Amino acid sequence: MDLSQALAIVAAGLLVGFIGGMFGKGGSAIATPILAAVGVPAMFAVASPLPAALPATLIAAFAYRGSGHIDAKVARTAIVIGVPATITGALATHWIDGSHLIFVSESVAVALGLRVLLLARTERAAERAAARVDAPVLVDTGGAAATGPTATVAVAPATTAPASTTAPVSTTAPVSTTAPVSTTAPAPATKV
Repeated sequence: MDLSQALAIVAAGLLVGFIGGMFGKGGSAIATPILAAVGVPAMFAVASPLPAALPATLIAAFAYRGSGHIDAKVARTAIVIGVPATITGALATHWIDGSHLIFVSESVAVALGLRVLLLARTERAAERAAARVDAPVLVDTGGAAATGPTATVAVAPATTAPASTTAPVSTTAPVSTTAPVSTTAPAPATKV
């Protein structure tokens, strides 16, 4: 191993340690393809991050537990399924070539990355939709068939669908004097 490869491995370790510390797990899934990319032989790239996985996971678990971010049911399920799967995977390495394990690690990392990106995009779209629903709707009675004063009233929609400007509005009821009245509308009001 030359100096540049040693420095690349150290940099990979620092990066993986930082990411593993942030997310609590996944260090091995990230470390394996990174180590393979810097020239570490496949089986060593798969096995090398494993000794650090248990203590790193336990440290992160205690931190998350202290802040109340561990769901006991999810943790039990992960342990019940994860421990036998880990043992099975470790035994299977006797028959599976290291390059195949690298490919699986890379595939998992890509799938997780895509999932994070898609979830972030979906969450942003949901936030934008919620912001549109919560925006006030301006109604200008224009004095038509109203017995009270003419007013522009800001009304928050009661449904989850965006307000429609063509929705039927009753003009036979007087304007409520207890409703908040705005004398200056931020945008032109719709005549009803």
